[in-house]
Amino acid sequence: MSRAVGSVIPGINAFCAPAFDHDGKMVLAITGLGPAGLLPPGWNGPIPKAIRAAAQTISRQLGWRTPAGRDAQ
Repeated sequence: MSRAVGSVIPGINAFCAPAFDHDGKMVLAITGLGPAGLLPPGWNGPIPKAIRAAAQTISRQLGWRTPAGRDAQ
């Protein structure tokens, strides 16, 4: 995942998570953005967790598997 904390547009935060296909190639990115007051910059907030979970679900549906010995993306 990546995040932008008011750096692209002042007062706006964003999170982005990649989704991968069966070959491990990134095929899309899920992004959420909003006012800093509604989208805090912490990695463990509900919105970043939801974006990460959605990207993982899509990746699994496309055949992606976690490499051995690593946590999910």
